[in-house]
Amino acid sequence: MFDDGTQGLRMNFYPPCVLANKFMGLTPHSDATGLTLLVQMNNVKGLQIRKNGKWVPVNPIPSAFIINIGNIIEHRAVVNPEKQRLSIGAFHGPHIKAMICPLPDLVKETKVNYKTISHEDYIRLLLKSKLDGKSQI
Repeated sequence: MFDDGTQGLRMNFYPPCVLANKFMGLTPHSDATGLTLLVQMNNVKGLQIRKNGKWVPVNPIPSAFIINIGNIIEHRAVVNPEKQRLSIGAFHGPHIKAMICPLPDLVKETKVNYKTISHEDYIRLLLKSKLDGKSQI
């Protein structure tokens, strides 16, 4: 699926913040890539996912990856009042010229909810949008 696809790497540094209840590390969003691999480097809590309308902390597991597939999990990063936090995310997607569309076998008897779009146009739309919750576009 990702032969000659796009890849990105993001390193996040969240310094300690005594006003942690007033500042966000990374606003709520969902990843727009096909596959995200995330590692929390120093085992400091900060990643949260939205479950049933509530924010739930993800407890870091030493040397473990968090695997996120597509645009399915809304998450955010909060800052810690006493400790710095480090994370690295690797993002994988289709080739920039690939066409993104529903699988024909899945929409034979129902109306198509999403139009076909190139990955390049999808990325352009994404870059114009604000990180603001699960659905970015």
